[in-house]
Amino acid sequence: MNREIKFRAWHKKYKKMYEVLHLHLDGDEGIWATVKGYSCIENKDIHIQIQPKDIEIMQYTGLHDKNGKEIYEDDIFKDYLGNIYIASWYITKWALREKTKTGIIMHDFHNIGEVIGDIYSNPELLEGT
Repeated sequence: MNREIKFRAWHKKYKKMYEVLHLHLDGDEGIWATVKGYSCIENKDIHIQIQPKDIEIMQYTGLHDKNGKEIYEDDIFKDYLGNIYIASWYITKWALREKTKTGIIMHDFHNIGEVIGDIYSNPELLEGT
């Protein structure tokens, strides 16, 4: 299966999601990211570097929800019954996990529903799960 490899990044300090342009691996520090930002002062796109301690990286799954929205790792889904799931990598494939009292249940993506947020921007969507 050929798919586009891309990432997005959550900046912990600024609480903002960015499109990742480049990932930089530093053996001592971790993963740095150059992300696409915007300068209101200069009225143009700019590149911003985010340090490893300030970043959460999410990989694109290569899949889309029922509305055509790209699905990334750690996205939150809602199915037609109102159940909430989180996109996760599980052994050899992307799957949806549902937190229950007995553990984690994995589901395939097909016909599951729509992306309603992600665990960083919208943690309130996970309350009660």
